[in-house]
Amino acid sequence: MAITVLTHHTDRLWSAAQMDAALMAMPAAMRERIMAYRQPEDRQARLAGKLLLRQIFARLGLAFTLQDVQYTTGSKPYVKNGPDFSITHTKGIVACTCSSSGSIGIDAEHIREISLTDYRDLLTDGEWNVVNDSRDYISFWDIWTRKEAIAKASGQGVNMRFETVDTRGDTVSVGGAIFHLYKIDPSANFRAHIAVSEGAGKDKNEISIREINNETLLAMP
Repeated sequence: MAITVLTHHTDRLWSAAQMDAALMAMPAAMRERIMAYRQPEDRQARLAGKLLLRQIFARLGLAFTLQDVQYTTGSKPYVKNGPDFSITHTKGIVACTCSSSGSIGIDAEHIREISLTDYRDLLTDGEWNVVNDSRDYISFWDIWTRKEAIAKASGQGVNMRFETVDTRGDTVSVGGAIFHLYKIDPSANFRAHIAVSEGAGKDKNEISIREINNETLLAMP
């Protein structure tokens, strides 16, 4: 297994010139998707995710470009005959990961207070007991990022029956497929997990994580 994870902190908005240059580097269809978001923070996060993907292609020596990215009917991005990848956005950070074999999903969340009961119907009884007993938002976001990562890796996305997928173990079966879960630590204020399919292996030591700064991310290829 070889898994690459690139992260980028989005604490500050880019200048108008930087945003314009980054947008012009996007294929037209991708640029249109990004511009559909009204808030500058949302546009920047989506831009950063695609630029991280471009960085991954280059760092792995892959011939793919952003022009090769297509979308499934469920809006999951992919490259034909290429490695599986996944992108996540949350307040303050964007991350992109790629696996050399098998399917992969990543989810990161900024730790924040929420109404836990709003999510009760999306948790298994066992997961709810963990969250309810601790009354701990960190415990909830640990579970939630595991669920979201599996939803992405399995390709089911929002159509996954979240309430039936128990993520308390590090190995989870979904639709007859086996996925392994790995926790990564982008920083203290976030929780993040990666889910990889059985064929991608089990060795966490082969997960490479690197933070990409603004200068590197916005540099023209």
